[in-house]
Amino acid sequence: MIKRIIFDLDNTIILWKDEYVEALKKTMKEFDIDVDYKIIDKVIEEQEKIRKILTKEILLQDINRNTNLNLDIEFINKLLINQSTLAPQNDEKMIELFTYLDKKYEIVLLTNYFKEAQVGRLKTLGIDKFFKEFYGCEEITLKPNKEAFIKAIGPYKPNECLMIGDNYEVDIKGAKVLNINVIQVDLKNKIKEKQKHKVIKSLYELKEML
Repeated sequence: MIKRIIFDLDNTIILWKDEYVEALKKTMKEFDIDVDYKIIDKVIEEQEKIRKILTKEILLQDINRNTNLNLDIEFINKLLINQSTLAPQNDEKMIELFTYLDKKYEIVLLTNYFKEAQVGRLKTLGIDKFFKEFYGCEEITLKPNKEAFIKAIGPYKPNECLMIGDNYEVDIKGAKVLNINVIQVDLKNKIKEKQKHKVIKSLYELKEML
């Protein structure tokens, strides 16, 4: 019996859109940074592929190394603030879904990005109140490391938990190793072949499944 649902955020609850890079451009403009934004964007995107642990200091170090800049930590702090509103505001349909799930399950967030930005985005959506815990990269090893999932299941047994995420290698495979139930979200319709685990095209399908 499922008791706790563990959600990923990007491309699971919120579809990542190209215009969200505007937060990075805005921050770079505020700091008068004259380099191609794509370089910094790529550094951020690749963190979960190259890192087991991610901190603001590590991210800053990688950005400086790849751009030959000498930015200080205030750049990262401002970037996270600007990213924290990257979501539809008070999404009524999403609020309805999480109201339904909240009546039946304990809900937590497990993200490979900074909690500060991700919780801000959940607040913008209007659903942060439904989450009992938020696990961000500041306090966990990154998915798919098993320590991240162990932290996220809390006091429950693995088979009492359900991981919902979009990335097979990061979210699904890592959870399956610990015998956590899984549902993969395919918002971008990239999964063409039938999978052994459940795959949904929309998060709203959960109301029919859970």
